[in-house]
Amino acid sequence: MTQQGLEKADWRLALAGLIGLVLGVWLLPRQHPDSVLGRVLSAEDARHQAIQFLQRRGYRADTTQAVATLRRATDLLHRWQERWGRPALVQQLNAMPWLPAYRWVVYRPAHEADGQSWQVVLAGDGTIWAFRGPEEASGADPDALSAAGIEATAFDPSAFKEAGWSDTSSSEMPAQPGPAAAVALARYHLHHTIGAALALQPDSVGLLATAGPSRQALVRFRGQAPTGDTVTVEVVVSVTGQLRSLEVQWAGLRMPEAVPFGEGTSPRSDAGFTVHEIQELLTVLTYVLLGIWLLVVFLRRLHRRLLDTQGPLRDAVVGGLAFAMATLAAALPGLMQIPNPWVRGMILLFSALIVGVFSAVTVFLAGSTSDALARDRWPEKLAALTLLRRGQIRNMVVGAALLRGIALGGMLLGITAVLLWLWPRAALRLEANAWTMPWPGGQAVVWLGSSVWLGMLLTYVILAVGSWLPWRDFVRSVGMLTLLLLLVSVSTVELEQMALELGLHALWGVVLGWAFWRYEPVCCGVGVVTAWLLWQSASGWMGWGGPFMGDAWLVWGVLGFGAALGLVGLRSQRSEKELPRYIPAYLKELARQERLERELEIARQAQASLLPRALPEVPGVTMAALCQPAYEVGGDYYDVFALPDGRLAVVVGDVSGKGIQAAFFMTLIKGHVRALSLSVRDPVRILAHLNQLFREQAPRGVFVTMIYGVLDPRARTFTMARAGHPPVLHYQALKDRVQCHRPPGMGIGLASTSWFQATIEGCTLHLEPGDRILLYTDGLPEIAGAPAERWGTERLQQWLIQSSRQQQTPEQALASLHSQLQQFAQTRELADDLTAILLEINANP
Repeated sequence: MTQQGLEKADWRLALAGLIGLVLGVWLLPRQHPDSVLGRVLSAEDARHQAIQFLQRRGYRADTTQAVATLRRATDLLHRWQERWGRPALVQQLNAMPWLPAYRWVVYRPAHEADGQSWQVVLAGDGTIWAFRGPEEASGADPDALSAAGIEATAFDPSAFKEAGWSDTSSSEMPAQPGPAAAVALARYHLHHTIGAALALQPDSVGLLATAGPSRQALVRFRGQAPTGDTVTVEVVVSVTGQLRSLEVQWAGLRMPEAVPFGEGTSPRSDAGFTVHEIQELLTVLTYVLLGIWLLVVFLRRLHRRLLDTQGPLRDAVVGGLAFAMATLAAALPGLMQIPNPWVRGMILLFSALIVGVFSAVTVFLAGSTSDALARDRWPEKLAALTLLRRGQIRNMVVGAALLRGIALGGMLLGITAVLLWLWPRAALRLEANAWTMPWPGGQAVVWLGSSVWLGMLLTYVILAVGSWLPWRDFVRSVGMLTLLLLLVSVSTVELEQMALELGLHALWGVVLGWAFWRYEPVCCGVGVVTAWLLWQSASGWMGWGGPFMGDAWLVWGVLGFGAALGLVGLRSQRSEKELPRYIPAYLKELARQERLERELEIARQAQASLLPRALPEVPGVTMAALCQPAYEVGGDYYDVFALPDGRLAVVVGDVSGKGIQAAFFMTLIKGHVRALSLSVRDPVRILAHLNQLFREQAPRGVFVTMIYGVLDPRARTFTMARAGHPPVLHYQALKDRVQCHRPPGMGIGLASTSWFQATIEGCTLHLEPGDRILLYTDGLPEIAGAPAERWGTERLQQWLIQSSRQQQTPEQALASLHSQLQQFAQTRELADDLTAILLEINANP
């Protein structure tokens, strides 16, 4: 997309989408049996005609709770598609609107066996095809009695002989009517229902023993329908002329239905799995494998905190609400039949909660995982999706994506319509739907909600797989996406000829794979949702004035609104560069961690450069040092260097803070200490000067703890000053004990020069051969072990005594200390550096 508008390729896509939409609107009504729904009664008209039929038959049944359900006879439609082909079938259905291919089932469900349940089945034009009257009903049909010429209270049982009966009875009726009277009554009722359309002949007649003594008779008719099918009709009439039931068996269709809600599917044969069942099994298996893969990737990235949750959470809310509304809209007609409002409300609440949570979780899992994979491997594919998640619609990126997607949906519809037109004998596998519409727009909610949820999931799957693929060439990427979409049956159009159905799935897959490669996943998602909606709502827009016309107009309105949003986005002239860039929180955290890692590396290098590469060799003294940096480098610092007069300066310090700041002040402190040591002999004065210089250069709040000591090997003295540092441990070999020296002094940088000088004091230790001096930082006694347990100064003193008794060299002693500390801390990371210097006085200086 250019700054001015769409590219030339986009105009070609728009033209292809418009052509596909025109072809779909023009060809589908001539190819799809649902196009005859435009001539079907409305739900209210069907309910009204069913009630009138009841009243004309002499029933005073309760009609206040009558439910009208539109059903599709899939067995008949499948048979007729294979017999005539789809275009001829559409012509036959238009020429014979009384056929029960689409029928209204108007019924009142039974409540607590009140005997008021009844059912009337009507064809699309209002022809009565089947009837079952209330169980507890008494009445008469004078017109039927008059037409049959009988007046009696019971049939003559002796006149009914099932064997050898034929329709040759006399026209004169006896006082107690027999089979001929029953047939005459049955013919009368057939004439007012389906008898005018079918040529039916009586096959058998008999009395119903369960209806009372000689009160009802059953007459069975057989005949040939104009479609070439054999039809069996069973009529039950009472001696009062009333029609009690009218049952029809036409191929695999039986009317009235045994179960008013949810027409059952044909029983599965025992001959093994069919090709379609295997294909459906592969589709389910593919979705399961994709779900497992996405879940594994999700958990791994969640463990490493490499997921963006803000955008996917918004998607989860939208997807959860959409699918929950679709599910409730589909189930609400059945729930409304539950008489108890509390039970109905609880079922409604828990159903919405369960379905909403499930659909939201699936959207969040797929959305967050695909987002993370794409940001790592193909971030360019997330431009429009990121803007949509943030609600930024008025821009050229989103506008172009919406328009491209709608055009893509038109293309897919046109491809489907042309394929059906080229193969008119390819039978559609239609579902045995049962549509109950208590209010306008309910079916549109089902279409929209389910398509949005499934479209979101498919978009994320395409994004995840397309980003995960190691190739970036057109052929292999589009080929793999096509295979994936073929396995998941992307087109939702089902055909009896499996080869054609797979070919249609593959064509859809190629188009969507190309759209992902050329554009982005939002275009694919909008395109497939548009195509699904146009196909699902075809039952409404193919037939003008049908029961689903309002729902179809609502769907077209939603698609038109999407196109309008796309045009508004294009007209805004706001390009991606003009919009604020979105960076997920986890990427910001990664950048921060990388920055910290760089700072830590710099700090480690600085700390390493400040430490002595080798300790000086001074007669009369043996020394060793331990310095183990923590993961997050602290400010530990030590130095040992010879003074011009032959003495030895020993320094251990700890700068507050971590990282680069601590390393910087370590460098500063080291330079000042070395410079002051050349001109000042007294450790107290050195620390006082150091405090003055540090306060002039360091910000408030930054301080240094330090011990500065001077060892005189000849005089065997150690003169030191302490600035808020942990105490010095002195092991006295002659007394075999450890003495802790803590002369007064506060941290460098915490107080003014005068206050610092007033509080600091020095001290001098007199040493004997074998004595040892340990200087260390606070990280050593404060190392953590078991919960709420520290190493502590007491353990440090015990170690110093034991290592001295064992006559370990300073290097061996510190190695032993390091091993004990590691065992104590187990696998815990060090919170602070470990720094120690151990000096031992020898007998011969």
